[in-house]
Amino acid sequence: MRPSNGLSKCTARIGGYTPLMRAAVLEGSIIEVRGDDSREWLNGQLTAQIADAKDGEVRRGLKLDRTGGILAMPWVFCRGEEFDLFVEREGAKELLEDLDRYIIMEDVELSLREDTRALFLEGERGDGIFARATLYGMEGAIRILEEGEIVESIVQTRGAELLDGQALETARIRSGTPGRPEFERRRLLPQEAGLKELVSFTKGCFLGQEPVVMLEHRGSPPKRLIRLEMEPTLARSLKSEGTGGIKGADITDDTGAAVGEITSVSSNDERGFAIGLLRKRGFTLDTLHLRASEGAPSAAVTAFAFIGEPPDN
Repeated sequence: MRPSNGLSKCTARIGGYTPLMRAAVLEGSIIEVRGDDSREWLNGQLTAQIADAKDGEVRRGLKLDRTGGILAMPWVFCRGEEFDLFVEREGAKELLEDLDRYIIMEDVELSLREDTRALFLEGERGDGIFARATLYGMEGAIRILEEGEIVESIVQTRGAELLDGQALETARIRSGTPGRPEFERRRLLPQEAGLKELVSFTKGCFLGQEPVVMLEHRGSPPKRLIRLEMEPTLARSLKSEGTGGIKGADITDDTGAAVGEITSVSSNDERGFAIGLLRKRGFTLDTLHLRASEGAPSAAVTAFAFIGEPPDN
């Protein structure tokens, strides 16, 4: 497989400069996991090691289907022997239903708390209120916000810059963090999504484990997510011209043959960023071509790398 090529590191600037500290509000829902068997049951549902999670700790894991495809990437807040899964609002009800069907004889109860928010602060240390976490390449801490809590006062007290939705999405894509656009239409295995670090291969059984372990030993995924950088004008054209925003934006080789598709795209004042799904026959290419729609001219991109692998500079 080709190495990363000309890709800047993920700690790069948002909106043209690097603030001392950034803050982000994440909109989502909470799936509450309660009952005497919560810990053991949840450990078998997610890819992360939950069995030894400590009170006040946050872990990130994957919820897979039976074929190993990623359904969601929840934050797991440990509250002693109770757990809160913070997930994206869209699809939360479906995820609750999927989890519920795997409660057989265990003492586990699930409930959904909609319209909740979490606050992430870059540079913040876990202090019993905030828990250490990493978001889009930023090291810091996260906590669930209480209803009616005023975010601006918390952020101002710490002298942080609150990222708006567009800046946060740019940070996600620039860091190469897969999200719902990558998962909703595709059942990607963790290795294909570059998220193998969220899988514990030593903890024992979890739902969807068999195909994930098989692929790990085979070592050759048929497709992989990549992170790309480009001129901001190209990124904006992909977003505006592609069918349904960006769906239908093709990745092609030098001959114009499709080798993948763009799944997410964003830009700031200086650079454009995208996440794409590259098929195996494109793994060794040094140059990719992006085509916003059928019949549209393509543009060459040489700065791209597999997600889950560090850049070479």
